[in-house]
Amino acid sequence: MASSSLPVLYSTPRAEAVADFVSMHYDLPGSIACKLLRRGFNDTFEVRTKNGERFIFRISTRRARGDADVASETAFLAHLDSQGIPVAAAIPMRDGSLFTSAFFPEGQRPAVLFRYAEGRPSQAGSSAADARANGVTLARIHDVAGSFASGDEGRYRLDIDHLLHRPLSAILALEDLSDSVRTGLVDLTGRLSAGFAERDGLSWTRCHGDCHGYNAVVALQGPMAGQAVFFDFDDGGPGYLAYDVAVFLWRCVTFGRKQHAFWHAFIEGYRTIREVPPADLEAVHLFVPIRHIWLMGEYASRIHEWGRQAAAADWIAAQLDFMLSWERRNWRQGCSEQIGFSGAKAPMSLVGTFQTCRSSQRTSALRGKAEVARASPNRREDGEVSGAVLAGCEAVVKVVKPHEARSEFNFSRAASASASFWVPSEASVAPSTPHVSLSRP
Repeated sequence: MASSSLPVLYSTPRAEAVADFVSMHYDLPGSIACKLLRRGFNDTFEVRTKNGERFIFRISTRRARGDADVASETAFLAHLDSQGIPVAAAIPMRDGSLFTSAFFPEGQRPAVLFRYAEGRPSQAGSSAADARANGVTLARIHDVAGSFASGDEGRYRLDIDHLLHRPLSAILALEDLSDSVRTGLVDLTGRLSAGFAERDGLSWTRCHGDCHGYNAVVALQGPMAGQAVFFDFDDGGPGYLAYDVAVFLWRCVTFGRKQHAFWHAFIEGYRTIREVPPADLEAVHLFVPIRHIWLMGEYASRIHEWGRQAAAADWIAAQLDFMLSWERRNWRQGCSEQIGFSGAKAPMSLVGTFQTCRSSQRTSALRGKAEVARASPNRREDGEVSGAVLAGCEAVVKVVKPHEARSEFNFSRAASASASFWVPSEASVAPSTPHVSLSRP
């Protein structure tokens, strides 16, 4: 019987072939060794020269949105590197290009050789110092993004169509979803779209796109010691600043995590470099479920490569439950809801990130006895914040002593104001970890 070939969706090259490819296209000294680190979202290889110098070679996979935008990504990294921002920039090829491509059975795929980010892995979900360092680096990126060549808009824009509507289409294309889950997702997306449409003045910047605290290492020596060195910019592009910031909060509260202290540290680090504009800070909570739908769409669009269990129906349903819980607790019910904080101490230096209320009736809602506590390292650390509400950039708070501490924020005096952002309760419902690991190279 004659044999016939089968079309390929996704193939992985041999490490030895990758080593030969890199040697041919890049001016690296001597012979090189290559090892596969990870496959999935991309194929990532460690390249090591004879003298011990290391690099990362990434071969992009085709995604639902299309080919990777390596031209814009590598150009932006070069810009950041020239401004002294700690990033793993691309290594030029022999001809000076910052990226190339290789042919595979499934077609041509972009490839980039990156400088190796030296340091220890960031532990932003267990170390406040690391979370703060991530906030500092993201703020520095946003600070210099405006000087990036304006003519390079890139292939993708992180707008609502990219983050919300197209991912929803991929999710709804899944088989075995119940009618109630489909309806719930469509209705939730409609409410998110409407809530977004009501937002005015959101900042537009060049986004990292995936700043969840683990796409970084913390440098251990040299002039960048202690800084978070960023990599993995392939989800980036022109987009909303509020979304880029919200990705970190999203990671702190999803998949069973309750890491609110590290969100505070992250924002505190960010604000040592630049302020988050009030309109953007108020929109952060809205982008958490938007980010979650984006991620769900990424998994749903990969089932032909990863298998249907990558986005199983019960997992999708659990994610919807989480997002509806987030909506109830952090968006729709407003400031009149008493939000539990599980008795956690709230450092006064972070008060400015705790609560924001947005209403045409701000003035009347904030009347009453209160003192304005500005963020300051000299403020007391032994009290708790009760009834915190931001008016503009000022936090109206009451500080209670430890023996008078209460376990809830009381927002009853702001009942006439509609909430648009606050730090979530640790009692928020969160789903279990998905079937496929979320970690990325």
